[in-house]
Amino acid sequence: PLTLKEVTPYILGITLVAALLFLLLYGIKRKKKNLPLFVKPPKPAEPAHVVALRELDRIREEKIWQKDKIKTYYSEVTEVLRNYIEGRFGIPAMEQTTSEIISAFQTEKDLVTEKSLGYLHHILPLSDLVKFAKYKPLPDDHHLVLVNAYFFVNETKPDSPADAEQNPGPGEEEAAITAN
Repeated sequence: PLTLKEVTPYILGITLVAALLFLLLYGIKRKKKNLPLFVKPPKPAEPAHVVALRELDRIREEKIWQKDKIKTYYSEVTEVLRNYIEGRFGIPAMEQTTSEIISAFQTEKDLVTEKSLGYLHHILPLSDLVKFAKYKPLPDDHHLVLVNAYFFVNETKPDSPADAEQNPGPGEEEAAITAN
């Protein structure tokens, strides 16, 4: 009779040959398709509100409106908001006009509150006037647009404990804006 001690080297040898054969065939198959042998898993996407708040902070720190680049300033603020709306609500805001975005929120009343919609009513039409009609807003409007953008993002971001720890609340954000 055979013992396990006598059979173990054969079992391990067959397992090792099978593993090497599998890796060889796997490598050849990946090479034929011109793919890497091993792939790192992709990083999870950042939440839309984190990206939007970071971009709004960047815009605030650059103070583009003070360098007589008012059109660029309003374009960047609306781009951040439109990207946020796409990421957070799934509304294709980059391809829609201002009135289409606002009407999309008005038809889906449970997405945002009237107060948050009021922020969009102020930011987007004013930005359109600046970008397309060469409107010259007052200096206070520049600051108000940025504050309203912060309020819109903070009031519509998803509520979860992990997000609340990573991002400052609306009061802290307003204090940081008014300090500048």
